Amino acid sequence: MPAPQQAPPIPGVATGSVVEPTLRVTDYASRTLEHPSLRPVKQLKSLAIETIVRNFRIYEDINLLPAQDVEAITSALTTAIHTDDATLESTVRSIHSEPYWRRCCLDRWQSCHPMMRVSSWKQTYLENHTRDLLEAYDQHTVGEFTLKKQLSVLVHFVHAVEVRQLLSHLSPVTVTEALPNMSVLKVHYGVQRALRMDYNRMLFGMQMPDATAWAQVLKQTESLTMLDLSGNLVDDDMARFMSLGLKDNMTITHLDLSHNKIGNRGLRQLAKALGPNSVLTNLNLCDNQIHADGGRYLGLSLIHI
Repeated sequence: MPAPQQAPPIPGVATGSVVEPTLRVTDYASRTLEHPSLRPVKQLKSLAIETIVRNFRIYEDINLLPAQDVEAITSALTTAIHTDDATLESTVRSIHSEPYWRRCCLDRWQSCHPMMRVSSWKQTYLENHTRDLLEAYDQHTVGEFTLKKQLSVLVHFVHAVEVRQLLSHLSPVTVTEALPNMSVLKVHYGVQRALRMDYNRMLFGMQMPDATAWAQVLKQTESLTMLDLSGNLVDDDMARFMSLGLKDNMTITHLDLSHNKIGNRGLRQLAKALGPNSVLTNLNLCDNQIHADGGRYLGLSLIHI
């Protein structure tokens, strides 16, 4: 007699042993949703942040937003803001995030190090940018009006500038008038790169029109307290012109004229400028052509102060 045939097992029904389920959760997890209507939708906040990043220039101040949203926006913004004046202006106006300005400094200048101790990365960036503008200025390609407009964007943040080479011999009057909050200024007129067959004596040192302009700066400035003009081949005639402005100055406390060509005659004129109303407390004249007579002139002036 043939054995009775067993009925096929019903899915999901136990037959005396554990039966694995026919549908697994991992099957759903491994599937990708192909239909656009089934894809995950971005949060509204993410869409708003992307919109702000794309149209960043039209927003006056994003610092009114929560700090985490400001951080998300700045992390998506480009750091190459110096290539466009409008972008730089809007960024200066709207962004105060120190991590963003730190990233801008590190991406642009190799001299900036992540471990640098600075009071403000934004101020550091804008002061270095000012230095680069002045060093690259060429009156034949960029007008003075354009330069003043570029500097006007930075006026509230620039307090100290060190110009390593001012080949254009741009008038310091233009710089100090465009940056009235600047208190520390160092200017070197010599070229920094190596010269060979293109050597030109005019590339080195201050010229007489520069000295005349500095005399005007010393006479008119209301904010400059430290001025460094060392290593600029300043001679007696230039020192005489500068002393005319120094005589009426009421702000300069530190003046560095070291490593120049000032002799006894030039020092005598500088000494005459140190009247009773002078606020100068530090005058550096090392490595000049000063002898005993020049020292005597300076000593007599200091007695009467």
